[in-house]
Amino acid sequence: MPTKWPVTSSTTTPTQMVIENFAGLNTSTTASQIAFNESPDMLNMTLDAEAKPDKRLGYDRIYSSSLGSGKINGMFFFVKKDGTTRFLIHHGTVLYTQTGSDQPVGIYALMANNRSVFFAFNDYVWIMDGTNYLRYDGTSVVTVSSIAYVPTVLVSTPPAGGGTALEDFNLLGSGFKQSFSGNGTAKDFQLALNTLDATPPVTAVVNGTTITEGSGLTVNRSTGVVTFTTSPTNGTNNVVITAYKTVSGKSDTINKVTNYVIFGGTQDTRVFWYGNPNFPANVYRSGLYDPSYAPENGLIKVGSDASKVVNMIAQYDSCIIVKGNLQNAQATTQNVYDVLIWQLRYELSASGSVSFPVLPLNNQIDSIAKDSMQLIDNTPTWLTSRGVYQLSGTNVKDERNTMHISAKIDRSADGVLVGLLDNTNLVNSVSIDYDKKYILAIQDSANTAFVFDYVLGIWLKWDNIKASCFLEINDYLYFGDNTQGLVYRFKKITEALPFNDDGSAINGYIKTKLMNFDTLRYLKTAPRLWLHLKPADISSADLYYTTDQFDTVGLGLFNTEYTNIFDYSLWDYSNFTYNLTSIPSTQMFKIKAKKFMYLQITLRNPRVNESMQVLGLHIYAQMVKEAK
Repeated sequence: MPTKWPVTSSTTTPTQMVIENFAGLNTSTTASQIAFNESPDMLNMTLDAEAKPDKRLGYDRIYSSSLGSGKINGMFFFVKKDGTTRFLIHHGTVLYTQTGSDQPVGIYALMANNRSVFFAFNDYVWIMDGTNYLRYDGTSVVTVSSIAYVPTVLVSTPPAGGGTALEDFNLLGSGFKQSFSGNGTAKDFQLALNTLDATPPVTAVVNGTTITEGSGLTVNRSTGVVTFTTSPTNGTNNVVITAYKTVSGKSDTINKVTNYVIFGGTQDTRVFWYGNPNFPANVYRSGLYDPSYAPENGLIKVGSDASKVVNMIAQYDSCIIVKGNLQNAQATTQNVYDVLIWQLRYELSASGSVSFPVLPLNNQIDSIAKDSMQLIDNTPTWLTSRGVYQLSGTNVKDERNTMHISAKIDRSADGVLVGLLDNTNLVNSVSIDYDKKYILAIQDSANTAFVFDYVLGIWLKWDNIKASCFLEINDYLYFGDNTQGLVYRFKKITEALPFNDDGSAINGYIKTKLMNFDTLRYLKTAPRLWLHLKPADISSADLYYTTDQFDTVGLGLFNTEYTNIFDYSLWDYSNFTYNLTSIPSTQMFKIKAKKFMYLQITLRNPRVNESMQVLGLHIYAQMVKEAK
């Protein structure tokens, strides 16, 4: 709490405001009504574990030349079981690999120029771009349809046809197997499907021996009859025939999905795909440990087609599904008569069969951005048409509560600043959970990112975060540029000159609330203030004050002589100092602000390669006379 002396009838009674633990951004109400340590306007600042503000760290491009115009569509860091790694970058229609500071090298040029997502499974990378579903093994890229699992759809089939169902047809491929039991006399074997594909050739395995079309068997593709030159012997499931039939549009059911989640109850056993614009409420599951197998009957219908599945995320032993508006993803879905939050569960019956039922949880809270959902401390967190929400568990099994966590930054009370929900391009927002922060980049004209520090429970606002996608690699944060083919990496505080964005200055500032020193009865005079800064390699702060009587007045620069630490690696005569101490520096400024009701202090550092870690602000005020 602020330190102050009580106001009495004497106008000579002094008071002071002390801010040492700051509390983030609050634009939800006027600058005079927020908490004493909150800010109505701050930019490009972050708070440390003791709630001391400093400029955020900057970033550098990881390779020198852009791949061309257009955003980075997706990125992935692939670690194979043998320890080899591949950094994959998707730009335009080309998939690249990139190493160190080298320019990316194209490895595949048939991708769609769309947003892409990647996941690792079975020592492969699986890639979805909304048009193609691909697999990469560390060397080459193939379509999943070309290597799709071939299911055995029927077993114990007599030569005349029939049989017992075993596996579903694969939506991703045209191949199927049918297992027959030969009787020693029949040569003709009737497949379950007719009008077969002309290629690939039909094959059969008879008693362990492979027989190929034209060399031991013939095929009537119109009727689906396979005729052997020699009758297979009597046996049980001793004849397995592999044939192919393409159904137009079937593989696009999966090829056109745009998102996924890996889930299987307590284990990651299956991939669940969603986001096909032609089937907005559909979720499809893969086979057990096989992303190349999409069983024909693996469809899970989530509510109605009046709303679309936008996000899925695993939580505990279930999976949360959130839907959104079908036509306009950023519009509210309150008038859509559909449940919006669902729970996908894994159930194993006594007979050993697995099912994935969906249960309704909430019909009020939607999702508007497919890349906004993160699991924060095991709590789903995402962007809705009402702001950022979380879905938390309770002590009651399968009970969930929604929490609105962005109320302080959703709107701007003064009508000047832009709150989160004042933006019109939120559907393309991208997010990541990094360094105990939920970072939400919204791709507006300022490339704004709203940042939730979930340890301190406060919001921050950054600009120039031109991110089309995020990726964490070995504790470093990377992002793809949203207008050109560049990838950037955020710096660490231990690196040289960490306070610049690809060589450009970071404009960091923080404003205090409009302070009335807890009285509206008296006008005040503030003769001076004290600012405490933490020494750093290069550090400074410009100070300004504003009152209800005067526009912004500059107080000067906190002299860098007191805050710089000598470092040969950062030699700069203009900032030279013999200061070798890490003891915090304090400087007094004469304000001379007179007869005001409200006072606001601004601390700013717009200079390249400079930090501004504020340890405290002490403001001394004197009551002058009663307001009239």
